[in-house]
Amino acid sequence: MSLRNNLLPLRFLIVIPVLLVIVGAFILSATAVIENVRFTRAAGQILWLVGSVRTAAIEQKNLTFAAGDDIWTDLIRAGQIDSLTSQINPWNGMVRAVATADGAMRVESDLPPHDCRRLILYFLRRQPAELGLLSIEAQAATDIAWTAVYPPPPTQQDDGTQQACGNAENARLALVFRIR
Repeated sequence: MSLRNNLLPLRFLIVIPVLLVIVGAFILSATAVIENVRFTRAAGQILWLVGSVRTAAIEQKNLTFAAGDDIWTDLIRAGQIDSLTSQINPWNGMVRAVATADGAMRVESDLPPHDCRRLILYFLRRQPAELGLLSIEAQAATDIAWTAVYPPPPTQQDDGTQQACGNAENARLALVFRIR
């Protein structure tokens, strides 16, 4: 009986760390799932906006966007989207969409640098030309200048995503899409 009593603390020394490792693995898995859901929603939000603008441009031939126009506001005014449509991404950053002078739209989103890099790679892997993606730029929260990622500058050796988004708390990603 005394041997059994002596083994009881030894069992706890083995069982407790194993349980802690299992709980830690579940927490880590849940965190990864939440981050992937955020990423998917952010990419979907951008693609949904681009699709909504293109649909509006097809359905309403007289719908034009002047350079600098807030596309969210124009779509609400045209009745293409609901005024309750969120302009906030899953990381609580703003998503802005502005018409450019060349008949395109610039979609900017504030997000963490890691997710900025993920979104760049996501859009680059989705065949940018087929998406009507004209350019990608990124800016670290502390920078003033934008760094071009796509099409890559002639002097750039890598894809530029690492330096473009920086390592600050936030980054800003700009995607320019063709409207028509």
